[in-house]
Formats: sequence, structure tokens, C-alpha cells
Amino acid sequence: MEDKNKIRELAAKLMADGTSVEAPRLDGQPAVKRPRTRPNLSIVVSGSAGQVAGGDIHNTYHIEKVVPPPVVVQTGVGVVDAAQKRQLLDLRDDIVKASEVKKKPKTPQSVMYGLNKHMNVNTYHEILAESFEKALKYMQKQRAMLVGMASAPKKLADWRNRRIAAIHARCKERELETWRRTYMQRTFGKGSMIDLGDDELERLYRAVMGKK
Repeated sequence: MEDKNKIRELAAKLMADGTSVEAPRLDGQPAVKRPRTRPNLSIVVSGSAGQVAGGDIHNTYHIEKVVPPPVVVQTGVGVVDAAQKRQLLDLRDDIVKASEVKKKPKTPQSVMYGLNKHMNVNTYHEILAESFEKALKYMQKQRAMLVGMASAPKKLADWRNRRIAAIHARCKERELETWRRTYMQRTFGKGSMIDLGDDELERLYRAVMGKK
């Protein structure tokens, strides 16, 4: 009985040290080999820094979020700004659409080539802010010449609507509404632009635009 107690104490000590132990045979029984004990392995991830702990090893990873810098588009100093460029591009699109009256319509590239040549620049981005009005008038003139062609009323689906809108805008700007109505009644015997024929509407348009 005393021998058994000694063996148990020895086995407990060896197990505490983490070594395997082979108990001596008792009463003719084979020795029992006890497996080496291992500490439980646990992995814990916590915190925004990404700390990982595995057993007795602690690895800390610092992960930094990379935020790309904001993209800032800056226009050149002393040249047309973004809003002015938008006006020129809108006119470009109007000119391309109005050029459908011609056998060979214009392209966006050909329109801008003409503008750059007129302004003596390589690209419209280089147009000086002080020269914007000059560029604007050039583009408006190009559009007006196309819309004013004899074939425009038949080839441009929105020709009448554009002409009427332009007349209204001009009359409001110059306070010509009363004059316009008097002119229409005296010249065409009509009080509404809707009742005017294409030729009459074009004649009214030119009269309004030329009114001082």
C-alpha cells in the first residue's frame, strides 16, 4: 500500500512537470504510459490593433487604415472656370445638333477646333477669363447661323420650340412683350406665336433680336 502511494506521488510530480511517466508494473499488470500533457491552445483576436494571442505567444499587429487623399481638380489661373467651360460645351452640343441641317453635320471635335482657332489657343482650357465673352459670342453665332438656315424648320424637330423660347427670353430681358404683341398684330394679324407659320416665326425672331 505504501509503494502504491509513492508511485502515485511520483506520477503526480512528473505530470506537473509536463513529462510522460511510465508507471511500474503492479501485480503483473503492464505499465500504463500516460501521455504528455499540453497546455490548452487558445487564439484570441481583440481590439482595433489586431492583437493575436496563441498559447504563450503574443503577437500584436498594428493595422493602419490607408485613406487616399481627396482628388481636387483645379483650373488654371486667369483662364475660364468650370462653369464657363460648361457653357461652351453646351453650345458645342447645340451646334452639333443644329448642324443636322447640313449635308455633312459637324462633330464635337470640329466645333471645338473652330473655337480654338478663333481664340488662338491649343485647347479651350487655355481661353483667358477676360476673353470668355468673345468665345461665347462666337459659339452663339455659329449656332444661330445653322438654326437660321432655310432647311432648319423641316430638319430640326425642336426648331419652333427653340425659336419661341428665344423670343420670350429676349422680350423678357428687354421688356418687349407689349411691343411684340403690337408688332405681330400689325404685321401678321395674329396674337399668338403658335398661330404663326415657320416663315412668320422666323421673321418675328429676327425683328425681336434686332430691336434696340
